[in-house]
Amino acid sequence: MRGLVLLIFALFGCKIDRDRPVDFSRLTFTMPDDTELFFRNVRSIYYDREVRGNQEVFRWADRPDSTGNPTLTPALVLSPMNDMAFVVLELEPGNASEGLTLIAVDSATNRTDTLRLAEPLPRPSLELATRIYEGIRQNQGFQLLQPDNTKPVLQTDQERETFRVTMADFFRLTRVF
Repeated sequence: MRGLVLLIFALFGCKIDRDRPVDFSRLTFTMPDDTELFFRNVRSIYYDREVRGNQEVFRWADRPDSTGNPTLTPALVLSPMNDMAFVVLELEPGNASEGLTLIAVDSATNRTDTLRLAEPLPRPSLELATRIYEGIRQNQGFQLLQPDNTKPVLQTDQERETFRVTMADFFRLTRVF
């Protein structure tokens, strides 16, 4: 009986509340030991892992391939020596997010927002990734602003779900959720 209660608690404790907005004041890079262990033992199996010195980069294993259109995905960077976790936005083709500008379109109200990342620094990258996560949660569309045109990005269900799940894992890893 005790095992059944623990199993039910674990299943419901792992569920991410899709309807709850992110509290931007709670955003942090601190990775407590218990959430790191949970990520490594439960969630990391869904990711490809790359070791870069003292850091590990985790990319969603089932992420979409670039098919001519730009693909924007977050990567989780864990720095266990510092107990820190970061989000890096990767844009394929090119794999760089410097000077990234997105236009978020709310189809219900036709309202547009411009989201910018001038430099891929930790705090601005996290805030932009969180705004994109919120936009996905609110079913917004996204366009990548390029020097001569715009291109759709995060259009398919797979692209949007990859972004959403990766960010949700980051929020659990840093106890935002």
